Amino acid sequence: IDFWSSGKLEVRPFDGVRHLKILSVGNLNPLKGADILLSALELIGYPWELVLVGAELENHSSYAQDLRRLAAQLESPTRRTRFLGWQSPEQVRTLMKDSDVFVLPSRSEACPLALLEAMASGCVCIARDVGDVRDILEESRCGVIVTNESNSALAAAIKHVIEIDTAERQRMGKLAQQGIASRYSLQTQAEKHLDIYMKLASISEGKK
Repeated sequence: IDFWSSGKLEVRPFDGVRHLKILSVGNLNPLKGADILLSALELIGYPWELVLVGAELENHSSYAQDLRRLAAQLESPTRRTRFLGWQSPEQVRTLMKDSDVFVLPSRSEACPLALLEAMASGCVCIARDVGDVRDILEESRCGVIVTNESNSALAAAIKHVIEIDTAERQRMGKLAQQGIASRYSLQTQAEKHLDIYMKLASISEGKK
């Protein structure tokens, strides 16, 4: 947590000129939903820059090529996409600190680590309602949950973040960091695991 929360997070106003900086982290495979995000951005009139961090997988090379073609079709002076491939944790942390919003457009997740890292960095987060996303974001009251896979739903969530003022986005970022610190610290997780072991041991003892 200390690693991801270190460094200054700059919350900048949207003035209609500066590009909205959007970050998404995940391998380039269909389950991570980068195509959903790109299709949603086609509906956004505000200038944007999308940064996609994630390795291209050999078994999904055609999907990665489709993403690049879609990004090229959207390219304009006010729209640009950067494919950065795999990045080190230090590089991802820097990108998170430099982004305006973190988006998790996945079709499937369990407990998405990238979302937890973005929250610890203080990012305003948008995520689809998959896996543990609802539990994570609703508990911290710090992000926007997209309830279906439609491009328009994700676009609406991005537009909503654009409309939020600087003070509110800063507040959401702090709530995200507080939520991670309270629920996912090493001490908290160790106590939760210990509680599970103690309950299992009690059940086992009762069967003897």
